[in-house]
Amino acid sequence: MQEFYILGGAILAIIIIAAVITFSLNKGDSSRTNELSSVPDELELRRRDNETMLRHERRAAHERHFQNLEAQKALTSEK
Repeated sequence: MQEFYILGGAILAIIIIAAVITFSLNKGDSSRTNELSSVPDELELRRRDNETMLRHERRAAHERHFQNLEAQKALTSEK
């Protein structure tokens, strides 16, 4: 008789653990879906555009800097 209680307790524990895992996985999926489905407002879009523009300006400044260094090296090597 005790074996049935132990077996029933083990099965009940497994069911509870499976339910908790399933609930946590489903909760995680819905929270990620909500984050992806949220539409950015105008301020967020403007911020992203500004970040992109600044990134392009920095890249162009670095390219100009290295071009100037190469030109200076070429001028000093000619002398």
